Amino acid sequence: MFLAIDKYIQSNYNESMTLKLIQIGNSKGIRIPKALLEQCELQDEVIVEVKDKRMVIYAAGNKRSGWKKEFNRMHSMQDDSLLDENHTQSDWDENEWQW
Repeated sequence: MFLAIDKYIQSNYNESMTLKLIQIGNSKGIRIPKALLEQCELQDEVIVEVKDKRMVIYAAGNKRSGWKKEFNRMHSMQDDSLLDENHTQSDWDENEWQW
């Protein structure tokens, strides 16, 4: 099994190494050395993907990253209007609804 760390930072450490799989309950895991954690800036959460039978691990980052780009794309395609903008208010809306 090959572990690819998807981050390109120059350092004195090897960028690939052989790690032993360890039993964790019914699963298996690896211990990632501190040097690799620091090189890749890995914190509490990571994203793991499989690409061509290789496991790629990288920092999770901001969960909302890319939203601005997507909103701009939606706006350029005029796909950013409210779905119910033609909604007419009912008696319930006018008299019973409380903010």
